[in-house]
Amino acid sequence: FEEMYRESQEKYDVSYVRGRISEAASTFDKKIQIKAEDTLLGVPLKMTTDLLVLMVGMEASCGTKTLAETLQIKGEYGFAKSLNCHLQDNETTQQGLFIAGSCKRPMGINETLADARSASVIIMDYINAMQVNDK
Repeated sequence: FEEMYRESQEKYDVSYVRGRISEAASTFDKKIQIKAEDTLLGVPLKMTTDLLVLMVGMEASCGTKTLAETLQIKGEYGFAKSLNCHLQDNETTQQGLFIAGSCKRPMGINETLADARSASVIIMDYINAMQVNDK
């Protein structure tokens, strides 16, 4: 996403501001007049834009919180907790229960896909080990 972020700024003159909006109103020429505070710089802003996108930080969904609690793998902020975030990030304290993606923490698309691939390899290893033990 960093590459898309930079490209949008350089090619299309997009501005990103982390802040608090106090006012947003339509102008006669169909633009948006914004009054806000840039919370990184601590300064007030007044700007006219073509588009306003409001975003908040990602939270665990109600379903994720409920499922993680039911399965006894609830971690910080309601996300599912892995066994070890550095060494066993797709494994949980429950044997045979694996987790991947944004049920563990906020992730971008590419990170989620990589995590899903990692989990699938671990699950295949687990299944193969179970089959060997059954023989």
